[in-house]
Amino acid sequence: LVVMGFDYGSLTLKQEKTGEQRLVLTKGNGPEKEEEEETSVAIDQSDIYLRVTVKEGAECFFSYSLDGESFHSIGDQWIAKKGQWIGAKVGIFSTNLLQKNSKGYADFDWVLVEEI
Repeated sequence: LVVMGFDYGSLTLKQEKTGEQRLVLTKGNGPEKEEEEETSVAIDQSDIYLRVTVKEGAECFFSYSLDGESFHSIGDQWIAKKGQWIGAKVGIFSTNLLQKNSKGYADFDWVLVEEI
């Protein structure tokens, strides 16, 4: 799950070479080309719910749930800044950082956008 623009943040599920899965909060700054993992949590199940809440003033914070009901905040709140060409967007993505040719996949059941 990503909020992207000039600065960006993402909440991603990473599988390490050891097979361990971690939920990782990453933040970056476009012009600086700096990206850092702010925090991570070990995850030992396959069904995970990710959430980004955006408040007035583009204040964002990520949370996750293992049951779809009880959400846990992860990382600090931050301000989304619009990008030069794309504004600020919310998205979902999958990538493989361990192998060039992979038959791996991510299965996303649904995405819900609603006013709070």
